[in-house]
Amino acid sequence: MVTQTGTLNCNRGTSKSIKCTIKENGAVKDITGYTVIFTVKETPDTDQTDAKAIIKKVVTTGTDFNIGIARIVLTKDDTEVDDGTYVYNVRILAPGSASVLDTANGKFNVTLGATQQND
Repeated sequence: MVTQTGTLNCNRGTSKSIKCTIKENGAVKDITGYTVIFTVKETPDTDQTDAKAIIKKVVTTGTDFNIGIARIVLTKDDTEVDDGTYVYNVRILAPGSASVLDTANGKFNVTLGATQQND
């Protein structure tokens, strides 16, 4: 089970780190060798290519994978999208197969910050 669910918020054009803890039967699961896919879209769809994703991150390694933690790092370029409410999905794929271990879904809110000065 992915414990990071619900609504995610970020300011447009800023970086964000999302921590996902993967558990199985209440205990953290070693996800070494697994693939974590994070997508943000305007609306949910059934397209398996994720062609309509406005943000897509694929994480295949991490220092904490052995203790069930995946960190999805969004850069300021990733979040340079129109402000609004989108949907996100996290999928955990087992090694060597297309088998989905778990998913998490929710809203992804992007807001335009009050300060726009960069220097």
